[in-house]
Amino acid sequence: MADEDSPWYVQLFVSLALLVGAAVLICVVIGVFGLAGAYLVGFRTGSASSGAVSIPAVTASPQLSAHSPGSGSGPSSGHGPSSNRHAITLTATPRQVPAYGRIDLRGTYAAPDGTALQVQRQQPGSPWRNFPTGATLSSGSFTTYIKTGHTGVNRLRVIDSFRNKTSNVVTVHVG
Repeated sequence: MADEDSPWYVQLFVSLALLVGAAVLICVVIGVFGLAGAYLVGFRTGSASSGAVSIPAVTASPQLSAHSPGSGSGPSSGHGPSSNRHAITLTATPRQVPAYGRIDLRGTYAAPDGTALQVQRQQPGSPWRNFPTGATLSSGSFTTYIKTGHTGVNRLRVIDSFRNKTSNVVTVHVG
């Protein structure tokens, strides 16, 4: 019997190695199931009243042409950082989607390449809130998409916080 012939410290070392290996395996399994669960229920923004969202990859699109400023649902409310007349032009398609349907956001902005833009959402009676999605400007254009489970009217805009500029507001009906 080889086990009885091994010194006690070798058996102790092997036992500890097996225990550490089992702990690592359990942590990996818990992490995978945790991430899968978070993906299935979606991520939540700042408060409990916020809906679940999907976070897409941000891509730049230099091929986009300028969109007309009238593509939104009207001017900004005048609250918040924007005192401009929509230095950033934004369009959203489609304008009506089912819950968690893809909403493509595209626009133009005369700012340096690499400028970071933050997507924001406002629901009736609520302040503007950052959506966990952004876009990066490339050759004067940007594109990204969002998915949301917030049903009803969703007002969307993008903001360049560094330069204190916002886009026009576009309205999308979800649900």
